[in-house]
Amino acid sequence: MPNPETAPNYIELTTQTSALALEFGAAAQKRAADYVKNKYEIVARPYTGTTPDAKIREGFERANQIATLASAELQTTAQKNAEFAEALLKQAAKAQDAILRSWHGLSNTGLSNLNYARETANGHIDAFAKGIGEFQDIQKRAATAAAGAASKT
Repeated sequence: MPNPETAPNYIELTTQTSALALEFGAAAQKRAADYVKNKYEIVARPYTGTTPDAKIREGFERANQIATLASAELQTTAQKNAEFAEALLKQAAKAQDAILRSWHGLSNTGLSNLNYARETANGHIDAFAKGIGEFQDIQKRAATAAAGAASKT
């Protein structure tokens, strides 16, 4: 278990997770914008061929470029999503460790408080028992003194 003084607290963990999500979202938006821009550049460029056969070939070439672009984008997105999921799992493990440390600390504090209450109660019980013992001794002495005084009369 990491040292509690160097372990991140809940606010740090939340900040790190938020930054991770924002970074992932920004990168995904940039990739999406780049994908749309590249796709537009493929579709919008003018046809160079003048014959129907050349235009058909160029159309198939553009379709191939778009399919290749889409395939690359899907592969990149899947990889980035896997990286994001792995990073989130690491953050979750850190949070779980922080929660475990917190529960451990609370348990130790609770047990310490219970031990203190038990020791205090035992001290009061011992003092009460001692007081009762002293009271009984006083009663015995008083009874002995009263019996001695009654026998002298």
